Amino acid sequence: MKEFKIEKKKNIFLIYFSFLLLYIILGELTPILNFLPKPQILLDSFFSLWTDYNLLAELGITTFTVYVGIFLGVLILEITSGVLVKFLSSNKYSLELFKFLKYFPAFFFAILFSFWFPVSIIAQLVFVVLAFVSIMFVPIQNALKNVNESYVDSALSYKVSESKLSKIIWKDSQPKIYSNLNRIHYYVWTLVMIFEYIGTFNGVGSVYYNAHNYNDYAAFFSLAVLIAFLIWIGDSLIILIKNKLIDWE
Repeated sequence: MKEFKIEKKKNIFLIYFSFLLLYIILGELTPILNFLPKPQILLDSFFSLWTDYNLLAELGITTFTVYVGIFLGVLILEITSGVLVKFLSSNKYSLELFKFLKYFPAFFFAILFSFWFPVSIIAQLVFVVLAFVSIMFVPIQNALKNVNESYVDSALSYKVSESKLSKIIWKDSQPKIYSNLNRIHYYVWTLVMIFEYIGTFNGVGSVYYNAHNYNDYAAFFSLAVLIAFLIWIGDSLIILIKNKLIDWE
């Protein structure tokens, strides 16, 4: 199994490297990829992002907001897990509104929140925490519908307290609750950048805003590559943490 995973990673690396090599050759030597910035221009743009757009500070703000916000959101869910289990188990249709809200465009919530709160890092954090917790309500309720009955029956046979039973149910449901955490992680990144873009908050979204105002086409691409790399690193760390702490089944 370990050898298979190593081989899979090698194949993925070779695919990415092949695409990169193809882009460099076609971009520099042929007109086929004229709709994309040339590799040399893209490289120059990448370095100019750090000086012309103050990328280090802006990237630090967005990264801090995303991951501290997700951490606080998870912390809130874990602390209130007993209350959530009791409430959602006895109110099976209580989250129908949240299921409907998922069809709303992401920028709607970002615009709404930017009207309510002044420009500050605290406002961004509150936005991320509220967004994350709200998004998680639906997978929590879905997970609670598929609790392992043997755990519940065993706990009841020992006449455990209601609060203890709620903890057992939550622990059993954790792998299902956090199964889509990587997808939600990407969604939170998107929400934060939209929030920063439309509300002129500091962060990566404001870099996109300035690049758009300057018609800096190459900056859009180089920044997108950098953000994709950061999200990939974040995804890898989330998978590692989930495997260590949550996916115990």
